[in-house]
Amino acid sequence: MLGLACNVMQILSAANETYSLSKRLLETGDAYPSLGENATTLKALSTSLQESLATISQPHTEAEHQLLRLAKSCHTSAQELSCELDKLAGSAIRGKLRESIKTAVKLRLRKGRLERLEKDLRAYQTTLESGLLLRIWFV
Repeated sequence: MLGLACNVMQILSAANETYSLSKRLLETGDAYPSLGENATTLKALSTSLQESLATISQPHTEAEHQLLRLAKSCHTSAQELSCELDKLAGSAIRGKLRESIKTAVKLRLRKGRLERLEKDLRAYQTTLESGLLLRIWFV
């Protein structure tokens, strides 16, 4: 279970960094080539989490059940964020004026979705940090 918790924390860290880049892109309009790299990293971490979820035996405690639910939710949100970034990153990386304008418009249209995903991921992080790890480790 600790490995699963570590996978969740890696996704949360990558998602927070990725969201920060997309937020800067929205605010400044500057293209960040690392946005595409972050999307790729997020996909890889999401795949790793999915593989971890597939190998988990039946959870025994309520804390393990809670971690499993959190991990599944985190995986879903990470996949959604990755899809949103795929839609944005291609034109943001190219850096041409026309593409930059298209990216800015896309970002504005997707701002609500990105904010919802960011809020969800922060809630998962708060849950993990609020003692779930201790309950898993010491039960």
